Amino acid sequence: MKNALVISLLALAVVAPSIKAGNPPPQRRENGPDTMRRYRKPPNIPNMPDAAASPSNADVGDGDSFGRSVNYLGFTVVAGALVWWDCTDYAPGQCLNPADAANGGGGSVSYIGEDAVIKLPARSSRSLLCFNFTNFGWIQFINESPTRQGASGTLMSRWRIDSEVLADPSLINANTGLPFNGSITSAAFLSTEYRNLDPGEQLSEFPTGSRSCLSGHLSRRGLIEMGLSEAQAREVFRKPITIHFGASVQTTFAQAVSSYGVRIYGD
Repeated sequence: MKNALVISLLALAVVAPSIKAGNPPPQRRENGPDTMRRYRKPPNIPNMPDAAASPSNADVGDGDSFGRSVNYLGFTVVAGALVWWDCTDYAPGQCLNPADAANGGGGSVSYIGEDAVIKLPARSSRSLLCFNFTNFGWIQFINESPTRQGASGTLMSRWRIDSEVLADPSLINANTGLPFNGSITSAAFLSTEYRNLDPGEQLSEFPTGSRSCLSGHLSRRGLIEMGLSEAQAREVFRKPITIHFGASVQTTFAQAVSSYGVRIYGD
């Protein structure tokens, strides 16, 4: 299962038209579609306002990132969490056999591990970290009972963001009332499926799709709302950040795999 994911990369070749001998080369148009990249002029965009004059959160929702370019910061694939009939090759806490569940028709497992880790150098981003998730999950609904049953499968991504700034024991997470202990843990839904199954019925689903970032999985504004001062929130982004990814699965009358790819970007 771990080796079942294959990532294919496609290369695009650009072929320039040939010029017949003796004929003058065609005149280049500035910023035209046939202009080679190194000859293009940047678009005429007015200078963005500096931080002191940038729009407020009330104006644009996130004044910290307003007008900044997107910087891609890394990619990884999460092997996955499983509710599965065979957990032989998986670490404890990463896989659950449905036979171990109380009703024999599903179960729940969740982990954050060491198989998908991204280590960001200091100052990789200014005020925002966003993730794009692409789901590789699979749900197999199975009703082995003598009656009609409602079956479900929920696939989720999980992650832990580690920062030395958050290791300060005096910093209290306003959302939990507890010290950060060096990290912030969170999760996001990738897919939730429901089906009604007749006795003996089986059905497989391959929920696919991508989920993009909205307010940010880590942002300066969010850190301040969690109890950090503005200076402390800025310091988080000025120090190295390590992100550990994992997954979770919850099923009823189903077996499932929650696996996904994730790309990180910031400002």
